[in-house]
Amino acid sequence: MSLPGAGVSPSAKKTARTASRDQRNGIFRYCRPPPAGPAQRRSGYLRSRRKKRGRSPGALSRGPIRSAWAAIQNAVAADSLTGHGSLSLAYPALPLSVRWLRLRASSPTSRTTTTSAAASLDRVPRVLLPTNRSSDTDRMAAAPSYLASSPLSRLAAPRRGAAAAAARAPAAAPQQLRLGCSRRRAQRVVAMAGSGKFFVGGNWKCNGTKDSISKLVSELNAATLESDVDVVVAPPFIYIDQVKNSLTNRIEVSAQNVWIGKGGAYTGEISAEQLVDIGCQWVILGHSERRNILGEDDEFIGKKAAYALSQNVKVIACIGELLEEREAGKTFDVCFKQLKAYADSISNWTDVVIAYEPVWAIGTGKVATPEQAQEVHVAVRDWFKTNVSPDVASSIRIIYGGSVNAGNCAELAKKEDIDGFLVGGASLKGPDFATIVNSVTSKKVAA
Repeated sequence: MSLPGAGVSPSAKKTARTASRDQRNGIFRYCRPPPAGPAQRRSGYLRSRRKKRGRSPGALSRGPIRSAWAAIQNAVAADSLTGHGSLSLAYPALPLSVRWLRLRASSPTSRTTTTSAAASLDRVPRVLLPTNRSSDTDRMAAAPSYLASSPLSRLAAPRRGAAAAAARAPAAAPQQLRLGCSRRRAQRVVAMAGSGKFFVGGNWKCNGTKDSISKLVSELNAATLESDVDVVVAPPFIYIDQVKNSLTNRIEVSAQNVWIGKGGAYTGEISAEQLVDIGCQWVILGHSERRNILGEDDEFIGKKAAYALSQNVKVIACIGELLEEREAGKTFDVCFKQLKAYADSISNWTDVVIAYEPVWAIGTGKVATPEQAQEVHVAVRDWFKTNVSPDVASSIRIIYGGSVNAGNCAELAKKEDIDGFLVGGASLKGPDFATIVNSVTSKKVAA
């Protein structure tokens, strides 16, 4: 008479007992049924003994990690979560070997994994899903509850009402998100509050000669610039054509001013139509030197911006307070008043960049601290959200100007709501300007 279990090795019995206990507790450590013998156990299965020795249960293969990623992405999509910041969450259904996964909305050039919000969880191996959970369909419906104890919950809560409505609506376009895995070298993406590209403009003001500008253009052509930055330079009017014909196409050209309407009997003025004729794509308007020295008022500047946009000339719209206005606590009042003048004339903000330039920091060597600049940029974005639209607030770029140089640009660039710079004196030095352009690397975070 043969006894139960005869012919089965003790180690195989122990493995079967461990697997049986884990299944009762709702834990799966195996992609397939428990191994039958020592040879199979040596082939890479995770064993609970490793955990008892104080070692990590081991990294899952890429296949299960990608499947885990699909499950997490579906949970996020079901909760209608979007955004541009870095998000981390703990997904309770995953084993300890997956633990924390970082999520980030990917840029179009990044390596991405795309799934639909309506995708099924059926393809996720059972190594990820305990048996004492509900069905895959129920799990999808309960996705927000999975996030309740995670750092993401504070972001998820305000949007849960929208999630129910989204579930009844037609399926949305796929979200593109990326999973950071410690097995691979981390990629880096730009972290900004706005969704636009980092922007750096150089305002050459009333500086330069033909020879000095040729030298500066040569330096810019030879410079290595980060690819994920929009770069614009604004030479004096009489040199725009020279710069346009000799500067690399990587850098666009701007004017420093434009007339309020169509050209005609306006001595000394330049019309938007003339800028278009010579291939000038941008114009700087509302700069403090034109406001405070030449007496241009808010309404006049707003109308100039509207006309330039109507002729397909993009606008760098400047705002900023005087020193006495800052000391009197009127910074926000002044900036909001200037913004309202633009908003009264502009209906489409797609081709507008806002440049915050505290007048007391322009050409003085004084620079607003990163915290001071961030404070105003946040207030400006909130103003757009309240007075224009949340979409415009999210997409518009808000850049900082005021004695920005190669030495201070990196610290300023780290601030989330600083989307770039409008540079004065430092833009006349090719290597320094290139350093400022490349300060976008200070905003890049591992994803």
